[in-house]
Amino acid sequence: MKKVAFISILLIAFMTSIINVFANDSISQQINVSLNQQASTSFNLMNTDSKSHQYSLDFKSINNQYESYFDSNKQIVKQIDLNQNESLNLNLNLTMINQIQNYDHAKIIVTRDDGQVIEYPITINVQEDYVMSVSSNLSQIDATSGSGFDVSISIFNQGSQTLNNIQVVADLPSKWTSTQTSNVLYSLSPNESSILSMHINIDNAQSSGLVNINLQAISDQISSEQTSLDVNVKTNLNLSVWMFGLLAVISTFVLIQFRRFGRR
Repeated sequence: MKKVAFISILLIAFMTSIINVFANDSISQQINVSLNQQASTSFNLMNTDSKSHQYSLDFKSINNQYESYFDSNKQIVKQIDLNQNESLNLNLNLTMINQIQNYDHAKIIVTRDDGQVIEYPITINVQEDYVMSVSSNLSQIDATSGSGFDVSISIFNQGSQTLNNIQVVADLPSKWTSTQTSNVLYSLSPNESSILSMHINIDNAQSSGLVNINLQAISDQISSEQTSLDVNVKTNLNLSVWMFGLLAVISTFVLIQFRRFGRR
């Protein structure tokens, strides 16, 4: 029983030391961020141990990509030295550079020089300032190798801010080419839509079959998700007829020559 009680006391002391590292628990549990816009939250780091320690600071996220740094009194810091009972106010600064989800789970990681690690969870809410959706006027099209076809892309601004310099790009097979036949969309206001057109050329040597291509709209602020288009490629019938005719001519010529000279 004494051994169990002793172990319990040690565990309580250990957990208390972990909790007391953040004597002033002022980290916001939620941060609202926007693409390419800086957001920040403040917290207080306090050393309640009986001796001085050095603390290393880090930030990790799950879904989106961020540029992050910590500062104190506008001075960027990566490590902090704190004496006994000394505390310091710190800021975590985030800039989202790539949005994958409209929410994120992240954590501030504080590592003390004796190996003790504290992780503080943060929920990140992405403000839908820039959201763009696309759809194609076609889901499947029949085309011939060596030819081309036109496709129109409807673009809708679902966000709360204006999108600028929008154009359409295509993920195409090798030797296929594309040209945007409409002008770049210089501005698209929230809740507005517009249509951009593109001409796609199929390689002459493309074999017959179903080919999937992906279309996407990009702006100065954000890229849309891709929309797919199935192209049912058929071989060029004119080329096939021409080849068949050439083969027939050659065969006829050979046959005539054989009849004229074959029995000599």
